[in-house]
Amino acid sequence: MKRTIFLTLVIFLLGSSACSLTGPALSPEPGAAPLATARATATAAAEPTILPTPTLVGGATAIPTPTSGPATMPTPTTAPAAVGPAPETIAGVEEWLVSAWAQSVDQAAVQAALQEAGWQKSPDQWRAIDLDGDGRDEWLATLLGEVTRQPDYNPMPWGDPGDLIVVNGSGVIYRFSDGNDTNWVSAPIIWGDADMSGDNRREAILRSGACGAHTCYSFYVILSDHSGAVQNVVLPPQPPLEGSEPAISLSYDEPRLEDATGDGRPDLVLYGGTIGSAGAGLHRARTEVWAWDGQGVSLASSTWDASNYRFHRLYDANDAFAAGDWETAEALYSQVVNDATLEDSAGLLTGESSYDSSRQFAAFRLILLATLQNDTASVQEWQAWFEQNYSGAPLYEAALRLIVEWTAGVDQATACANITNMLLTYENPTGPLADMGYANPSLTAETVCPQPEP
Repeated sequence: MKRTIFLTLVIFLLGSSACSLTGPALSPEPGAAPLATARATATAAAEPTILPTPTLVGGATAIPTPTSGPATMPTPTTAPAAVGPAPETIAGVEEWLVSAWAQSVDQAAVQAALQEAGWQKSPDQWRAIDLDGDGRDEWLATLLGEVTRQPDYNPMPWGDPGDLIVVNGSGVIYRFSDGNDTNWVSAPIIWGDADMSGDNRREAILRSGACGAHTCYSFYVILSDHSGAVQNVVLPPQPPLEGSEPAISLSYDEPRLEDATGDGRPDLVLYGGTIGSAGAGLHRARTEVWAWDGQGVSLASSTWDASNYRFHRLYDANDAFAAGDWETAEALYSQVVNDATLEDSAGLLTGESSYDSSRQFAAFRLILLATLQNDTASVQEWQAWFEQNYSGAPLYEAALRLIVEWTAGVDQATACANITNMLLTYENPTGPLADMGYANPSLTAETVCPQPEP
């Protein structure tokens, strides 16, 4: 009987559970931070692959995020070793963490030791998540950089530099590093986790950041074991700069997890994008939805805040045109031309009002839409409007050239190429639309008549 009670007590004391933490908001400021390097290793024996790093910033509000549930860990056959103090080197700490994981050492004790030694400062620098779906959590740990131990270290308001590692029985299976151990960028935190891919394995969302002269930026990397090895699965719309880790980037962002695409899986939704610089011009915040697309996490949609400025309405019309939504594009272009309640602003390059140039650009696109739909009546209607209001303007001449090409049966790609070449002979044919601030699209001769996608 005593033996049974003793064994029951031992098993109870050896039980362990996973930590569940949420990421806090960082504080803001302006200028994009460079992304550095990260590397991931599939196993302890595998040669690490060098990857680059993202960075995060602040202005964002901390938002509760889903966390992994308690880990199901096998009961050790021997009592776990005492955690002891954390080593004084990065390499030593990594070996120490791998050993602690293997022995199922209590995570709270591990975190306490890391914080006591100065390797961590906040709860969001640790999380246990079952990334590979084997029933036992991996440990994700941010380790602050060696520079933070120097007497002359000057902390930045957006956070300290450092690495993030993922540990399990194979050792360190992923490493995310700022590369240079400086205080320019902050070490990534574990902001949240969720099954974004729908494979019953959770993805981990890392967030880091930095501030420049006027603006603070957040950077997100999403780790997944969907393909059988933990790796970053962010697929940006444009290839990253050489040597940079693909990352989601937005200024002064407010992040949340929700099913924004209606596919039953959580998506990363970011609201932000403003820039704290006069040179950015009069611009808008936007909402971005990043969702699983079968291969990775990519940009599913980007929606600007509503605006009553005429040139913003023109941008919305251009977006609808590019997306092939001609009905919406036609309605918005018509508003740009005719809506007297819309407001106007001066361009930064010329200082003149965007009123006339916005209306001319919209009228050209209305004629282009009419030619694409072989709507002769609309072509004639907008040609007459153009001649009455802006005869002789470069975009009016471009519209006449378009009508000639269309009448002759020239395809859109060739016609637009010819029109672009003609507009390039004019000095600044789009007027103030060429520079409404660097946070706004630049509408130049090359953007007036877009060639169709191949």
